[in-house]
Amino acid sequence: MFHFTSDKRGEILAASITVFATYGFRKTSMDDLAKAAGVSRPALYQVFKNKTDIFRALSFFMLERAEEVAKTELDGDGAFPDRLIRSVDRSILDVMRLLDDSPHGADLIGVNDQIASDIDREWHRRMSVIFGGAIEAAIVAGEIAPLPIEDGQIGRLFSQFMEGTRREHANAEKMREDIVSFIALIASKPASTP
Repeated sequence: MFHFTSDKRGEILAASITVFATYGFRKTSMDDLAKAAGVSRPALYQVFKNKTDIFRALSFFMLERAEEVAKTELDGDGAFPDRLIRSVDRSILDVMRLLDDSPHGADLIGVNDQIASDIDREWHRRMSVIFGGAIEAAIVAGEIAPLPIEDGQIGRLFSQFMEGTRREHANAEKMREDIVSFIALIASKPASTP
């Protein structure tokens, strides 16, 4: 699901996903992270100063991955609503599924809000730009009907809807149901002209 660099930093981040999901943030030690990454503690400290630093780096990695995957899916084949659903599914809901599978998912979301809120805000900003731009481009291309919203507001509205759905459900599949319904509402085909 995630493709990390093959250097020491990438190996540590790859291992940290499993460790944080298994033990939660608070119970994870630097020893746990070093063992999982196959490095010594001193080697771990040469790359990251503490587990907060690792968690923040992992959050930023996931932001960049979400951005890349969202763009790739939006540029793919198929009708725009299908591309938009795939984009949300792969860029955002895949991360939520990972959290759903962890007994510490809610804890990790809370920790993210505490120690990586700046990264989370940047995530929402970037995703708003990506999704808003894609929706606006689909309107211009005639793939979907125009919306009674100013262009610059579409991405923000979409991002706020997804965040509200996450807070309401905190479950990827429930979120997906609501998001699919919302996309059906905003991404209808334009009416045919006679």
